[in-house]
Amino acid sequence: MIQMIFEAVILTLACSVDSAVTGFSYGIKKNRIKFLYALIISIICSIFLGLALFLGDTLSRVIPGYFSLIFSVCILTFVGVYKIIDSFIDENGGDKLKNLSIKGATVIAIILSIDGIAAGFGAGLVGLSILSYFIIISVSVVLNTSLLLLGGTLGNKTAKRTSLNLSWISGVLLIILAILKLFF
Repeated sequence: MIQMIFEAVILTLACSVDSAVTGFSYGIKKNRIKFLYALIISIICSIFLGLALFLGDTLSRVIPGYFSLIFSVCILTFVGVYKIIDSFIDENGGDKLKNLSIKGATVIAIILSIDGIAAGFGAGLVGLSILSYFIIISVSVVLNTSLLLLGGTLGNKTAKRTSLNLSWISGVLLIILAILKLFF
């Protein structure tokens, strides 16, 4: 149970780091993200994550266990490496968006969900219990909302001081999750 919660936190943290970076990019421009919009973004991201977990879990039932594990590790590692490389290439990812509206929040949620779809699919390939789904989706909503709002607050506080690129952290977390799946 503790391992399940730990893996859920690592997976959702990896998928939520982009939310913190997006919140930070809004905050650095002294824009605020309302709690309701942060919650909408988080719910949409979590729904996509849950669907991807389900799809990966369903596919794992027809693919032999060892192949599912190797495929899962490869997907998580690939997405992790991609996110690390991308963080150094595209340092202005969220800077193009100005004022956050409900439409903007929906667009951001879909964009932020892309990593969650790939990571969720990869993680789902190792097979999950109903409890795992509940824990992962619940943690995802809480972490996404918290990190989006925290990122916005930190962005506001550090505005005009520095420009940080922390998006590589999500890639490292996905690689850690892949390694954990190999050994546990």
